[in-house]
Amino acid sequence: MKLSILLEQIYIENDGESTNLQIDKKMTEKTLEDTFSVSDRGLEYIKQELERLNKKAGKIGVKPLTLKVVGKKEEKLGDGDIKVTHEVKIEGDSPIIDGYEFIANVEHTNEGNIINISPNSSVKSLPNEFRHAGATCDHCHTKRDRNNTFVLKDTKTGEFKRVGRNCLKNFMPDVDPKAIIGFAMMLEKALNICVGGEDMDDGDGGGGGGERGAFSKYYDASGFLIYICAAYLLSGKYISGAKAKQSGEFGDNPLMSTAQYAKTLKFTTDAGLRDEYNRIYPRAEELAKKVEEWKDTVDWDALEAQKPELANYFQNMRVIAKSSAIQYKNAGYHASLLAMYLREQGQKEKDIQNKASAANKTYIGQIGEKIQFVGKIVKMRGFSTQYGQGMIYIFNDIDNGNEVIWFSSSDVGNAEGDSVKVKGTVKAHQVSKFNQSPQTVITRAKIEQA
Repeated sequence: MKLSILLEQIYIENDGESTNLQIDKKMTEKTLEDTFSVSDRGLEYIKQELERLNKKAGKIGVKPLTLKVVGKKEEKLGDGDIKVTHEVKIEGDSPIIDGYEFIANVEHTNEGNIINISPNSSVKSLPNEFRHAGATCDHCHTKRDRNNTFVLKDTKTGEFKRVGRNCLKNFMPDVDPKAIIGFAMMLEKALNICVGGEDMDDGDGGGGGGERGAFSKYYDASGFLIYICAAYLLSGKYISGAKAKQSGEFGDNPLMSTAQYAKTLKFTTDAGLRDEYNRIYPRAEELAKKVEEWKDTVDWDALEAQKPELANYFQNMRVIAKSSAIQYKNAGYHASLLAMYLREQGQKEKDIQNKASAANKTYIGQIGEKIQFVGKIVKMRGFSTQYGQGMIYIFNDIDNGNEVIWFSSSDVGNAEGDSVKVKGTVKAHQVSKFNQSPQTVITRAKIEQA
C-alpha cells in the first residue's frame, strides 16, 4: 500500500486535526539576518543543532553555517539569581551556482511568507515584492500552490529570478538542483532552530517542570521524540488527540493521547512513573532513532502529487518533519509522525508475510484444463459492466492454500467464509496485485456445497 494512502487513513482517524498546525508568527517576521537573544540553554541548543545540520553541508557541496556570539547581557533577578542573555547571529556564504547567487528560500504558508534569507548574501534586505508575493515562478510564469520559491540573483546583470522548486531543473538544465534545495532546507532549519532557541528558557524547557521552564514555548524535537516513543511503548498503542477527546466525551474510561502522555512523562514528579520511563528508555531511544531516519526519507512533494486534496496536511507534516524546535501546542502533530512510521512499517511487514506466503503457492492446472477442488470463499464483491452486474469470487484451495478467482455473471447465493466444491476450466494464470500470490483464473464454473 502506498504511503499516501496510509497517511490519508491517519488524517481521517485524526478527524482532520492536522490541518490546524500553528506556525509561530516570529517565523514570518524574523530572518537569518536578524540577531537572536537566547539563554544559556538556548545557546547550547543552537550550537548542538547547528553542528548536526552542518554535517549535511559537505554532502551537498555547500559551506557550513556558523554561529557568532555578538553580545552578552546579565540581568539581576529579584531572587538574587542572574539571568544571562546571549546575542547571536548565523553567518555563512551564499553558494553561487551556474552564474546565480542563492539569495533566499521563501516558504509560503497560510500565516504568511517565511523568508529564509542566506546569511552574508550580497542582498541584505529582500525587496518587498519578494517578501510578500504569492507563489509565482518567473520561469514557468504560473501561480499555483507551491510550498517554496527560490530567489536567485544573476551575478552578471544583478537581475533577480524567483524559481519554483519543480522548475529548477528546467531553469538550470545543466545543474543538479540538489545543492540549491539542500541549502534552502538548511536555511529553513537554521531559522527554526534560532527562533526555537530564543524561546527556550534555562528551566526544564516548557509546559511545566520548573517556574521558569513553564514559560518556554518550544522543545527540542529529537529529545521529545523519545518521550513520544516511550508513551507509545508504555501504553501499548498510539492514541491520537481526536480519539482521546472522543473517549472523554462518550466513554467511561477517557484515554490520554500519546502526545499528552509524552508531556506527562517529561514533566512528571511521580517517582513510579519516572522509573517506568527509565525502564523503557533504551527501547524508546532506539525507536525514536528509526523514526528520525525514516522521516528524512519521505518525499512530501511526491505524496502531494499523489493526493493533492491533502496538500495542506502534507505541508503540515513536512514542517513538523524538518523542524528541530517544535512548539508544545503542536506536539500532537509531532506524535503523528510516529503513527505514520508505525503504519508504514506494519504494511511492510504485511507485504513481507504476503510474499513469503505467495512463495509457497502455485498455479492449478494448465490453461484450458478442467479442474475441481474444495475451496473456501475468502472474498466476493459485485461489479458493473456494459452488459450488467456480475460477481468476483476468490477461493482458497483448502488442500494447499492456492488462490482461484472466478468472474461470475450472477450471485450464486454463497457468502464469504463458505466452503464449496468448485468445478471449472482454467482460463489464465496471473499474479494478485493485492498479495502477489499466483492466481488461477477459471471460467464456466459450477459451485456445490462442500
